[in-house]
Amino acid sequence: MENFIRRHKKTAASLAAAIALIAAFLSDLGGAWDHIKNLIDKPEPLSIIQARLTPIFRHPEMRHGREQASLSLQIRNYGQTEITLTSSVLSVTDGSGISVEGGLSKGGCTLGPNPNENTPLTIAPGQTEWITVGRHVNLLGVSNYLTEEKLSQIDVHSPNGEPFTIVDSRYVDDINRFFANTYGPDAKIKVVIRSIPSEEHVFFFNVAQGKDMYSKDGSLHHDWFIANWKEWKNRKTFAGYVCKQPMPTL
Repeated sequence: MENFIRRHKKTAASLAAAIALIAAFLSDLGGAWDHIKNLIDKPEPLSIIQARLTPIFRHPEMRHGREQASLSLQIRNYGQTEITLTSSVLSVTDGSGISVEGGLSKGGCTLGPNPNENTPLTIAPGQTEWITVGRHVNLLGVSNYLTEEKLSQIDVHSPNGEPFTIVDSRYVDDINRFFANTYGPDAKIKVVIRSIPSEEHVFFFNVAQGKDMYSKDGSLHHDWFIANWKEWKNRKTFAGYVCKQPMPTL
């Protein structure tokens, strides 16, 4: 009888330990699920208002990098707390012929992939700021589309003497067709913007679905690109905005 009780005490103790272990596991699992659910349900606080590709090396004598463009984004913070941006990573997806080049733009509002080389940029709730992504996009073949003959037919609207948009928006549809035929209709530019402490904000820009400057839905403004390709000599600011952030120090 004594041995029977002793054996069942051990069984009961083992069973209690197993129940406690299962309870702890379920508790951890529930906590992990709550964390995952919060991540899924958490809305993206940043919204892209405008996106612009600006030609970099447009000068006719430039042989290398002539079809490279820099991407600038107007970002608004719809969250309830300020967000400090630290870096950005550029890539392309779902297309061919379009690529990311090793060139790196510099400036107070420019965020490259290495946060140690950038000046962090803070956006308060409800505020809007411009940034320029550090890496360049190579639009292979675009110079074959924007020939001098075609450019001679395009009128550029230049308030304050700086190229801003084009008069005939049909050329936006035209360049969209060129991009779709050259890179594929689903070719996208992907930007991952990192912020403190360890958040990532991911945005996609379909190259063949660009719009004009009247659009504020985050689409690429192809009228800006065409205007700045033609009137590159008259450009006063790199992407049409004045950076209020200090220049990074060496």
